[in-house]
Amino acid sequence: LRLIVSEFSGDSTEVLYDTMERHALAGLKPEPADINIQARTAEAMLHYWALSGEEEWRELAGRILVNATWNPTSFGILAAPYNKAVNMYLRGPVLIRISGAPSGRARGFLRASLLSPLPRLIPLLSGKDIDEGEVEAEVCTTEACQLNTEDLDILAEYLEVGPDALRGGK
Repeated sequence: LRLIVSEFSGDSTEVLYDTMERHALAGLKPEPADINIQARTAEAMLHYWALSGEEEWRELAGRILVNATWNPTSFGILAAPYNKAVNMYLRGPVLIRISGAPSGRARGFLRASLLSPLPRLIPLLSGKDIDEGEVEAEVCTTEACQLNTEDLDILAEYLEVGPDALRGGK
């Protein structure tokens, strides 16, 4: 992410460009990157902020989202990544910490996290030691934890993952 910021933001850290200035053809200046690219980069910065706690990444993502430019006539489907990034910026991420050996039951918890239709989820496999064979999931926002469970079905219900999706369909 630091490379993207240093090489694709030109003189400012508020807009991302489609090419590095030194690689632009002679006489041409880089154009602002597509809104989709700016939104996904801001979302990656928000993920990094959520995992590292480095506030500078949230601030930078906010500046990019505020200054993102696009042609309004071509907004269309490009609204989805932008809106997803703005949602994460405004409401913060939802971390799903999964503790336990990264096999067996823990895979089911990870599967439920990845299949959830809910926005802003960041699954995180924790190195927290718990009893052999046990798995625990904790769902937290930046303010508080909302669920702590050892039951996969409870996690799946909380994350709005249907039983067929969780079990791989029929």
